[in-house]
Amino acid sequence: MAKTSNKRKSILVTTSTFPRWPRDKEPPFVFELCARLQERYDIHVLSPHFKGAAREEQIGGMRVTRFHYCPAQLESLAYQGGILANLKERPWKYSLVPGFMMSELLAMQEILRSRRIDLIHAHWMIPQGLVGILCRRLSKNPPPLVCTSHGSDLFGLNGRLMNLVKKWVLQESDSISVVSHGMRDEMEKLGIGRERIHVIPMGVDFQKQFVPPKTRKDGKFILFVGRLIRGKGLRLLLEAFRSVLRTFPDASLTIAGTGPEDETLKALCAESGITDKVTFLGAVEHGDLPFLYGKTDVVVFPSVASEGFGMVLAEALGCECAVLASDLPSTRDLIVDGKTGLVFPRGDVVQLADGLKKLLADPGLRKVLGKAGRRSIKERLDWSVIIGRYFELFESLMGGR
Repeated sequence: MAKTSNKRKSILVTTSTFPRWPRDKEPPFVFELCARLQERYDIHVLSPHFKGAAREEQIGGMRVTRFHYCPAQLESLAYQGGILANLKERPWKYSLVPGFMMSELLAMQEILRSRRIDLIHAHWMIPQGLVGILCRRLSKNPPPLVCTSHGSDLFGLNGRLMNLVKKWVLQESDSISVVSHGMRDEMEKLGIGRERIHVIPMGVDFQKQFVPPKTRKDGKFILFVGRLIRGKGLRLLLEAFRSVLRTFPDASLTIAGTGPEDETLKALCAESGITDKVTFLGAVEHGDLPFLYGKTDVVVFPSVASEGFGMVLAEALGCECAVLASDLPSTRDLIVDGKTGLVFPRGDVVQLADGLKKLLADPGLRKVLGKAGRRSIKERLDWSVIIGRYFELFESLMGGR
């Protein structure tokens, strides 16, 4: 009788966002997913290099390779807001794109040649998904490829050529996952069959990390967490906050995050005479966010651009915060208006201000919404649930290898 092998399967994860060093303030969701995948698989992460980061290292048992794509002092295409945001802010960085993609392709080929890889998991269609497809075309007996879109690649890369590239990557991938139902609907417009698209959000640790505070003092504290870019609706928020102050002069607004709008927003505060009411915290470590949520009365998400998944909303709901968010497809995956949070029409400053006033005026409503919000997502988005869905997806593709 033939012996069965107990050897763990190996997954190559390609991403443009991964911790560069301890206590890095980059979004940690790819790392969190990889750490949990490692319970069952050997994980090798391929990510772009950044000045000061190790070229090769082990992080929590995962092997991490960071590829150089230009002189180290110029390696600024990824991280610090993401590739698309960096290209918009500094158009000269388009000159780095060809070298980035070629270097990632060569690094991926070397990994596939030097070790057994049973599956490639590419985060973002472009560039990782595209490079993964090209690498498979150049390889003998290539492993299956799963492409996960997080939203910026789907909504931010438009035009006839980009749509053709996205469609080709999706058609060539063995499986596709997106982080919200709104993204699945958008992907169908590219001609991708609904049955091929798996909706699997990134998870949240609702057991130990994003939990309700033991006590929450009633006040008039409003919190925004996210990148300081135009699409996040911060100019709209500041305009609405001025209206809030006329009703609640003791209210305060805290903004956690960095980005190209930083100085512009501070200047708007100064022009409006509300500088003493608005605190800019800058970048905040992910592990410190539960503390911020725990002392906040209202978490606001005023985005005016399409989002892949409202991670900030999910984390805030886990801490039983009352949330107010613009009406986006991704928001509808998380909030039922009036039951688990409040929703206002995208870009409507009057409705945004009214929603903030309504929540600040009613501690009882905030408490009811916060508790209902946590109940509504705890069983759907906890990492223990999400990782099981990834295990199921990956095993369906690797079963015959």
